[in-house]
Amino acid sequence: MKSSTNNMLLPLIIMVVFFFHHLQGVVPSSDLGADKKALLQFAKNMDAFPGAGSSRKVMTGWSMKAPICTSWVGVNCSGSSSDGSRRRVVGVNLGGFGIQGAIPEKTIGRLDALETLHLENNRMTGAIPADLTVGNLPNLKHLNLSNNRFNGPIPSSLFTHFPASSFANNSLLSGPPMNRHQMTTSSLVSVHLNPQQQPSLIRSVDHSSSQTYAVKKTKFNLKRFLLVVVLPTVVLLSLLIIWLCKRKCNLLGRPEVKSESST
Repeated sequence: MKSSTNNMLLPLIIMVVFFFHHLQGVVPSSDLGADKKALLQFAKNMDAFPGAGSSRKVMTGWSMKAPICTSWVGVNCSGSSSDGSRRRVVGVNLGGFGIQGAIPEKTIGRLDALETLHLENNRMTGAIPADLTVGNLPNLKHLNLSNNRFNGPIPSSLFTHFPASSFANNSLLSGPPMNRHQMTTSSLVSVHLNPQQQPSLIRSVDHSSSQTYAVKKTKFNLKRFLLVVVLPTVVLLSLLIIWLCKRKCNLLGRPEVKSESST
């Protein structure tokens, strides 16, 4: 009986391991310390352009010793100080700070709890990092990279999730690589133009982006629901059924033991 019960429990153990393995893709895997290191690496590549005033001093105020949630200008965290290690960076608001430089990979793209990213009205250069994607930043709701000097293609997930105005006035920036089936009028809008110059096309892209974002967000929430609610429920019910079966078998076996002893 014991060996058969163990054999029945083995698939359930495998299911639990599978559940926690996939849960890592839903629950953020970093912490506030990792967020701080990523932003410090980002700050190392930034500088103030001429006439930017005290913007560079703001960035030098970022240090490993200073509390990131209360002392770092332009950074917002979730929760309150009582939350301790559960706090995460949810906002980076450096719009108009007079900074220039390229965003390195493995910096902003590692802030997996980030909800708001504002870098508009600076002199950001280089390509938008390949790891700055919706997959790496699943909670990102607000993005503004306009009025900078970015170049190269926009990561496709950002292009489909956010309006063209998020990337406006970057004269060397282009849409993501597309095949001929994707080359519709709305997706060919030039992102370096001021949104007021092409209002109808921008609205078309905004509407399409909003729909795509809503669909993908629904799928993500469904996946999280299945992993966090449905799968544990199935596991618990299975364990309950095994326990009931084992109890029933024990009850059925008792009369046989009594009859043998009476003889």
